[in-house]
Amino acid sequence: MRIALVGLSPLTALGFEALITRLWPLCEVLAYDITHTGHSHAQREADGFHEWQQADCHIVSASALAMHARFFMPRLDKILLVTSSAPDIPQHAAFAMVSPSASIKDLTNAVEQLKSVSYHENAAHDATTALTNREIDVLKLTALGKTAKQVAAELCISVNTVLTHRKNISSKLGLRSAPALTHYAMVHGLLQ
Repeated sequence: MRIALVGLSPLTALGFEALITRLWPLCEVLAYDITHTGHSHAQREADGFHEWQQADCHIVSASALAMHARFFMPRLDKILLVTSSAPDIPQHAAFAMVSPSASIKDLTNAVEQLKSVSYHENAAHDATTALTNREIDVLKLTALGKTAKQVAAELCISVNTVLTHRKNISSKLGLRSAPALTHYAMVHGLLQ
């Protein structure tokens, strides 16, 4: 598993890296300072500027979250925001947050939760790769709100075939409802 530390102060990044590598030695931890201002876009690309986007999950500063909101917003469940603004992080927040001054236990729990979500996301992604191309087509159209009859007409297959594909998709992904399939398709970029 790859964890990217994005936009954190050097001291905070070193602390997270030490904590993660001590507790989970198989994790690869990479720190990125994304505030390069003196380099051209081409130079940043050549330097691997966007390599951090390939990580399984991200521990980010508020400024990194704001700077790269388009990247992070669809992945809120796979980020941990490091913020010092609130010592008591609300439990109902849209994504996980932790203060760098939190206890080791709280920091460990926050990273463990992040790893767990990312692990389950990766397992779900592996399930997507197990879908056939036709199942992916059926999933996309279903996620767009099309009925079985509309999907059948668009793909030139029978309604029974569509229903069989939906049953196989549900079985492979472990999702039983159309809203769950739609959410899955959105999160995994199948609607783009």
